[in-house]
Amino acid sequence: MMASARTVARSFENALGTTDVNIYMNNGSHSGQMVFHAHIHIIPRYEGDGHKAWHGRKNYSEGEAQTIADKIKKAL
Repeated sequence: MMASARTVARSFENALGTTDVNIYMNNGSHSGQMVFHAHIHIIPRYEGDGHKAWHGRKNYSEGEAQTIADKIKKAL
């Protein structure tokens, strides 16, 4: 899937005049997945297009991000 996504994303330069893209794959309902099969969203991006990649960004308290990173490292 990622090889195909890269091919499509690279075609945007000639077809649409942009080399900038967001590539999304939502997994699970809490991430925004509404169609429950594997699929990828490839979104062409332009300067000033107004699209926000991360809605509701969270500001972590002191040390919180490191605690989360440590939990993930341990799980790996």
